[in-house]
Amino acid sequence: MHFVDPVDFQMRSTVLEVWRFKHAHTGEAKAKLLLSMLNEFGIRSKVQNVVTDNAANMAKASKVVMLRK
Repeated sequence: MHFVDPVDFQMRSTVLEVWRFKHAHTGEAKAKLLLSMLNEFGIRSKVQNVVTDNAANMAKASKVVMLRK
């Protein structure tokens, strides 16, 4: 995750979470997991963009996440 630190206005990067994904790698399944993580960290409404590789399932997941904000 990348964000601007509100204290010193510097760009920061961090990893929020790493998980083992045991389910089908569909876009909908990945979107459900991403939304759960965003809710857990209380940042769902703050997401501006989702950047992924060109895999169809990740493109679908990012589209679903952005539509359900």
